Amino acid sequence: LAKVDSKARIRSLISSRFSAQEIASEEKRARARQMLDMLGPRAGTAVPTLARLLRHSNPRVRQDALDLLFRLGPAAHPAVPALTRLVEKGGEFERPGAAECLGRIGRAAREAIPAVLSALERGRMPLGTALEASVQMGYALSNALPLLIGRLQTNKQERYEASRWVRMLGAAAVPAVPALIDAHTRAR
Repeated sequence: LAKVDSKARIRSLISSRFSAQEIASEEKRARARQMLDMLGPRAGTAVPTLARLLRHSNPRVRQDALDLLFRLGPAAHPAVPALTRLVEKGGEFERPGAAECLGRIGRAAREAIPAVLSALERGRMPLGTALEASVQMGYALSNALPLLIGRLQTNKQERYEASRWVRMLGAAAVPAVPALIDAHTRAR
């Protein structure tokens, strides 16, 4: 693999590892993961193939594609539209993984912030996952204060998570103080 230099050759290798006939083989997917790890920064050429795999009918294949895109970090930015689609329409376990990938991509995935926040508001994304990813993509946490105040008035787990994020706001969290006091009082 050290001699693999052309983008077309790398793309061909990735595509062959994830061919339609072999995709169900865990062993083949494991080899593809190893190959991407060995390719390092050049593995970014595999992003179009990995983005297509996010629509595969096999959930394990989709999860492997998510894992590989997460490993690629900012190099996975061409997959932002496919990851955004997964946040919007993916399964219960895929949505958070897609959000985490988008967060790892960083500011280049900024266009996905509305989809992540929408999934959060609809109860389809954990609070911590959605905010972490959105902040990594460039979202100003202070914009989430009204949402966090609302979450302080829900169940114990949500209150805890919301209070953790409110603390990160520092002085900007002053409007949340009454809700924090109420949440603390209810926790007793």
